Amino acid sequence: MTIEEIREEVHQYQKQLETPVPLEINHCLERLSYLSGIHSRTGYLLANAKKNMRIVKESQLNSYLTKTNERYLSSKIQNALLEGIAIEETYYVELLEKMNVACSQQMDVCRTIISKEKEEMRFAGMK
Repeated sequence: MTIEEIREEVHQYQKQLETPVPLEINHCLERLSYLSGIHSRTGYLLANAKKNMRIVKESQLNSYLTKTNERYLSSKIQNALLEGIAIEETYYVELLEKMNVACSQQMDVCRTIISKEKEEMRFAGMK
């Protein structure tokens, strides 16, 4: 999966995550179902984004080392170089991590709203 494909899906899911969680129980149930799909998909995209980031970093570091005829760089210098090399890939890894957490949090909010509604129905004698 390429970074462009990841980018397209990320923007689509980001729009969905920015919509407020509904307060009505049936809408919450629908949202919970939808969020579970997004949660799964962002986890998959995160794994792919990390793979892409590792590939880019390894490739660029090897290219740099062959061009400069250096055989060894300290880990501090390697990390500094790699931070500048894979900026976009690192961005999507970080964004997908945040999106995955946001899905979990919104799913928790939906579950809380559903539990609250069930308790209110129980107190009202409807259950």
